[in-house]
Amino acid sequence: MAFIVEVTEQVLARQRTQALMEEVQAGSLQLAQQRETFYRLFQQTPASIAILRGPEHRFDYLNPRYQALFLDRELLGQPMSEALPETVEQGFVELLDRVYRTGETFFGNELPLRINSTSADGSKYLYFNFTYQALQENGLTVGVAIFAYDVTEQVKARRQTQVLQAKMGRRDRELRMMAESLPLVTFVTETDGRLSYISPQWYQYTGKASDSGFQDTWTDTVHPNDLEALQKQVLDATNSLRPWRCEFRLLRHDGQYRWHLGQGVPDLDVTTGQPRRWFGSSTDIHELRDLQEQLVLKDQQLQQILSEVPAYIATVTGPEHRYAFVNPGYNSLMGGRIKLGWRIADLLPELVEQGFVSLLDEVYTSKKPYVGRETPIQLLDPETGSSREYYLDFVYQPLYDAQGQTQGILGFGIDVTEQVRARQQTTALQAELRGRDEQFRFLAESIPQIVWTAAADGEVDYFNQQLWDATGFHPSESLGAVAWLKLIHPDDQQRSQAAWEEAARTGANMRLSTDLCRAWEATAGFWGGPSLCATRRAR
Repeated sequence: MAFIVEVTEQVLARQRTQALMEEVQAGSLQLAQQRETFYRLFQQTPASIAILRGPEHRFDYLNPRYQALFLDRELLGQPMSEALPETVEQGFVELLDRVYRTGETFFGNELPLRINSTSADGSKYLYFNFTYQALQENGLTVGVAIFAYDVTEQVKARRQTQVLQAKMGRRDRELRMMAESLPLVTFVTETDGRLSYISPQWYQYTGKASDSGFQDTWTDTVHPNDLEALQKQVLDATNSLRPWRCEFRLLRHDGQYRWHLGQGVPDLDVTTGQPRRWFGSSTDIHELRDLQEQLVLKDQQLQQILSEVPAYIATVTGPEHRYAFVNPGYNSLMGGRIKLGWRIADLLPELVEQGFVSLLDEVYTSKKPYVGRETPIQLLDPETGSSREYYLDFVYQPLYDAQGQTQGILGFGIDVTEQVRARQQTTALQAELRGRDEQFRFLAESIPQIVWTAAADGEVDYFNQQLWDATGFHPSESLGAVAWLKLIHPDDQQRSQAAWEEAARTGANMRLSTDLCRAWEATAGFWGGPSLCATRRAR
């Protein structure tokens, strides 16, 4: 007997279920990927984003940009009214309540937000374009999403523009008054070359009447030798729509030609780029030009002095330390490798290795001078390819601009190689002399004779131990110019001193026999005779 049961529906149902499960899993994976994409987007967007939950508006999510607005606050999980109490008094929490209650999105445009801070900077004001948008789940509002963009810079820029525009209107009214109060001539010409304005200073300088016709007479006031160059400058500037600048001589009312600096700039139409008019000025620079000539002469004298001074002098500019000046001594020291405008590191790589460029960096950034004493330096000899060692006393002195910022460094060095090497040689000789002196004294103490040394003036500076053994006098008691005479019998003192003086005067050897006294016998009141004194031959 066979039983057959149809299970088609069950099989199809299981297959549909399996397919549905796979579709659900695929959808879940896609949702997770989308959620991760949105999360990365929120994390990296330049806008400030936060999600608030519940009627208390608790922070459920905020991106780094939003948290950066309140660095000293813990926001996550906190109601806005507690985490940011300043938003309550400024009405932002009330706006959130309304959006949460009505579900209507709120758009804020350039609204100010005061952010309180416990730092030394205190509170600050920022401006935002933002939206408060209700979050809906199953048709019910469960929170509010905040999307805010900081427009503080735009607001400040616009307000600044408005202030500047107001100032420009006031400046326009003041410009004419200012132009007529300056110690120079100002003028305006139209595109056809016609003069539309010239300041009263022109008539005061030339002595001409205001109705004399500037257009036809101005060339008469320019020195004949300067007129052609001036006209060419103006013509070239007119054709190229570029500013012109020229120095020329103008005839003053007293008949003296004085140097002036003339210059003009085009007022270009921002839409067409074509000139609407030209603004110009003429400034008396006669004294300044004389001063410049004097400065040029003094600069030449200074260059000559620096070229002849027995020192190494160089100046470098900028953080890259590019050569601006070197005297011949410096260039010679560096093997003639210096090129103005080049970096030290490119021309003298050995200075980089020895740390001199790092010293320049430190002086440039710290603005403090550096002084080096007897500093060794290895320099490449381009002719032989070998290195030469020098010792330098040098200073790196920062050079400042008008604002007190470092613009370059002056290097001033003196070669002390010979002094250092002489001192090193002296030190070595002194060490050798000390060694020989120790050898001499060791030898002197080991022989059975009395040994002494003295300077040319009779100052005895050494007696060996045998003096004490023979006489009882400690060597230290007998040092000096005359103390040693007490070692000699009174009958021999005069003869001994005369012999010493004669030997010191002539440089000849001294040789004589004397009787030396013993300390214990002298103490007993006896100088004694030959039988009581030890006879020693001394030299």
